Amino acid sequence: MKKDRNMELSQAATDETELLTRYIFLDTQCYRELKLDWNSQLLQALQEHAAAGRLRLLITDITKREVIEQLDRSLDETLVSLRKHDVSLSQIASGISVVDKPSARKVLARNFEDFLSKSKAILVPLLADAQEVFSDYFERSPPFGDGRKKSEFPDAFVIKSLLRWCAANKQSAYVVSGDQDLEKCCSVAGPLHHCRGLPEILSLVASNEILRANLLTALNASYAIAREIDECVDELRVSPNAPDITLLERNVENVRIIELYVIKRTGNHFYLEADVDFDSSFTFYGTHFDERLDRFRRFGETTSNTHTVTVEIDADFDPAKPASLDVHHVHVSLDELNIELDTLPSTGLRLCR
Repeated sequence: MKKDRNMELSQAATDETELLTRYIFLDTQCYRELKLDWNSQLLQALQEHAAAGRLRLLITDITKREVIEQLDRSLDETLVSLRKHDVSLSQIASGISVVDKPSARKVLARNFEDFLSKSKAILVPLLADAQEVFSDYFERSPPFGDGRKKSEFPDAFVIKSLLRWCAANKQSAYVVSGDQDLEKCCSVAGPLHHCRGLPEILSLVASNEILRANLLTALNASYAIAREIDECVDELRVSPNAPDITLLERNVENVRIIELYVIKRTGNHFYLEADVDFDSSFTFYGTHFDERLDRFRRFGETTSNTHTVTVEIDADFDPAKPASLDVHHVHVSLDELNIELDTLPSTGLRLCR
């Protein structure tokens, strides 16, 4: 089960080799510079990282409409070029220059939507207050320059919406753009951080993945998470709703980290969150009503289950020294477990702390 998480790093401890947040917004100019080619290496890499959760792509309705408009313009230019060379093309292959514009527009728009879907793009609601935007316009605040260009109104609504989304979700985000006015809307402290191009973001992801992999290796070697899960399971008891069932034995094994997230970093001090799977076995003894026999009967059963829990980790770690992990605190969100029993196929059994 994946969650949206704040991966913001403390700015005092960051440099150009660290990813400040996995949330990124690409402005229309950025898509245009990438030639609106959803199969390009850069956009395919973005799609792969976004699908895996290493990046989260943000987009607004304004940006979507601007990209669609750019696709339409590109199509018009292509059709004009085809008409210029219609005679030559007709000699190469009959009908090669015949393009149905409405159908072509639908194909281009569908390819864009497919890219957004595969990237699991998050649609940021247009929450901007028109009064705020007009205030920025008359005060010549970014993204409005000294000329107070009316063409910047779409960008102003986008920026206000991104800021409100960040505040509402307690996140920060990269604004990937070569527009200097948009750059002025960002700051080192956030919540909007500026990045000039997608290659820089992809490079930061690679660096962040190396750090994450080193942390993952160190955590697996420490057994700190496994010990805490084992203690939590040891505190579980059969729900009061099943008073006639006794838990005789319990066992935890094969604890494995599925996803690891850097939530906050200050120097070499890390606050992490992980999705962790573990296998359990429980032995129960008790009585239950057997509807087939229409009477109570005793039973004993040992069952095996796999569970996923969220784990919070507070630790010190020096990336230059892989064996330096010092775990201060581990918190496992494990207040109850639902156990599947062959004896109770319809209801199962709930264990709680």
